[in-house]
Amino acid sequence: RLLPLAYWNLRGIAPVDSWWQFAEAEFRRARYRNLILFDDAGPTLRAFRRVGIPCLLLKGAALTSAHYRDPGLRPMADLDILIQPGDVGAVTRLLAEQGYHPAFPAQMGPNSWGHSTPFLRDGSAPLDLHWRSLMGNLDDERLWNDSVESRLGQAEVRIPSPADLFLNACVRGLQWDWDAPQRWVLDAMTILRSSPGINWNRMVERA
Repeated sequence: RLLPLAYWNLRGIAPVDSWWQFAEAEFRRARYRNLILFDDAGPTLRAFRRVGIPCLLLKGAALTSAHYRDPGLRPMADLDILIQPGDVGAVTRLLAEQGYHPAFPAQMGPNSWGHSTPFLRDGSAPLDLHWRSLMGNLDDERLWNDSVESRLGQAEVRIPSPADLFLNACVRGLQWDWDAPQRWVLDAMTILRSSPGINWNRMVERA
């Protein structure tokens, strides 16, 4: 998952050899998979807006929509969406209308021990529904209030502010993860480079 960004950064510098061709193939694979994922999720994301249910994109989708320069630079396997706890029932019904079903129904809801559960649909990437924020219940209201408009494919979306995304990347770097845990460094640096006006007072306050 690190090869697409390595390919992008080394264009015109690295020699063309088997390693380079493999890195380029990984970049193109990630790009096409993400574009298909965004296009597939578009009707569902637009449905959230149509019925007036607020939601925030998280993790890779949020970063790709506003901070990475190309959709092939941040491979992802699913789409992470944050909703407000009181909307779990309405969102479950909306997703059912879109053909999704929860993978673990007993794990759902604001009173559950978990913070999210994947929703599945034949032929689509999982949609991971979160009802708790990036870092537990820390300052949820400001997380929503400070969110910004962005675009994912053909869908208008909202994502956390650069300060919140940056802090979340750093927090994720402290957690054990079998799947490329060092990727948090790339996410954090990408946010910094694409957000010269990041609210550092906000970031320090939440830290």
